[in-house]
Amino acid sequence: MGDIKTVWELSRFEWVVQLAIIASTGDKNALNQLNKRLNNWLLENELYKGVNWKCGQESSIRLMHLIIAAIILNQLDSPSLSFINLIEVHIKRIAPTISYAIAQNNNHGTSEAAALFVGGNFLTSNGLYQYRMIENVGRKWLENRAKKLFSDDGCFSQYSVNYHRLVLDTYCFCENYRRLKNLTEFTPDLYFKIRKATTWLESITDINTGDVPNIGANDGARLFNFFNYDYRDFRPTLQWANLLFFKRLVYEVSYNQSILYNLLGLNADSNKKNIPIQKSLIMGDNDGFFIYKNEKILVVFRRPIFKFRPSHSDALHIDLWINNINYLRDGGSYSYNTNNEKIEYYTGTKSHNTIEIDEKSQMKKISRFLFGSWLSENKFDFKTTKNELFVKSGYKDKNGIMHYRSLLIKGHNILITDFVDGFKKSANLVYRLPEENWILKTRNTNNSNLEIDLNSKIISGALKLNSEVESRYYFNESTISVLSLKLDKKQSFITNIKY
Repeated sequence: MGDIKTVWELSRFEWVVQLAIIASTGDKNALNQLNKRLNNWLLENELYKGVNWKCGQESSIRLMHLIIAAIILNQLDSPSLSFINLIEVHIKRIAPTISYAIAQNNNHGTSEAAALFVGGNFLTSNGLYQYRMIENVGRKWLENRAKKLFSDDGCFSQYSVNYHRLVLDTYCFCENYRRLKNLTEFTPDLYFKIRKATTWLESITDINTGDVPNIGANDGARLFNFFNYDYRDFRPTLQWANLLFFKRLVYEVSYNQSILYNLLGLNADSNKKNIPIQKSLIMGDNDGFFIYKNEKILVVFRRPIFKFRPSHSDALHIDLWINNINYLRDGGSYSYNTNNEKIEYYTGTKSHNTIEIDEKSQMKKISRFLFGSWLSENKFDFKTTKNELFVKSGYKDKNGIMHYRSLLIKGHNILITDFVDGFKKSANLVYRLPEENWILKTRNTNNSNLEIDLNSKIISGALKLNSEVESRYYFNESTISVLSLKLDKKQSFITNIKY
């Protein structure tokens, strides 16, 4: 049995948007190819049968791409009868299972609510007035999901950077459509949450590359790849969201991008130019993501706070970027349908920059997508002055295992202090570094703290340096360097990172 995503991917209709963009330039071959492929897909996928009709979210993603293509081709207000029928059959698949999608408290609910809102309005606008109720149901759930699933800091319920992008794109799509059709605005509460979500994502996005911390579940999903950017480049989403919700540009706009924005009804040239967020401090009191950013450093510190179900056992993980380089890295997800060993490695504590105790993940796996015994933060401290920043968090689980971690950022040093107790055998401290020519200087002393000099590439301490793997793209692995240190007794341990 393979990974169903490999089947679903082509049927999400990203290619419909790509061909529509080419066709909008007057290329008739692209338009013919678009129609030919759509007709073939309908012939090969009998309505409501087979894997491509199995999931309401898959139908929702198709519908969103179809509507965007109609906007780009200026066919939104004068669609063909066959296109109207195509949207209708998708709505009939999505609507009956919306309650199941909502119950997941994740991107399924937002995707399907978006499809019902936009698809319902589209059908109503074309004389099928019985779908007005569907439009209203979609609007209701878009409001509800924004209020419930985004924290006040803007973090989405899945604790995943990639799913955060997918959901933000979904709300951008809905707002863009609403404006084009001059529909009633959403509530101030929705706009508050989506603006916060935009700021949250912008705060952790690298200005030069658009890359982000590889934190949380990552199935490789991406909506609306308008400009053929790399999968790990989050700048197109941030540009779209900023245009819609802040009326500002945060990146340069090329001539072709300006044309596409105009097709979407957005005049990029009329918006004020800004630079992306360079300084940020987000506490994460309700979602667990402590974020600190200045012109040189980005730190994401994973506090053990879980309001919604976690998919990774990553408490007290640190993601560290210095001068646009991701030095302390998250392992990623690789695949949702692989052997148990890989699933345990990627979703478990092993592939995060924290401490694995007694060779087990911090939380027990109940199923492929679910952990039990969620950790709860029982200590937090934060102090900041003009010259330094201090943050501390920790947990004590039901078995008496304790891990407390603090970060002190001062000058060109980042001091990480760990205290562990309550374990039976050992505690394994792990740092995951990019594959570089690190120089290891081992010291065999009982109280040997760890020092990582990012300038000289010298690592000092009583530790091991091994090669392991990470997954920055779905179904793809690459080699990284992993520092590990066994702690066999209750103790505090200091890591000094110099840059």
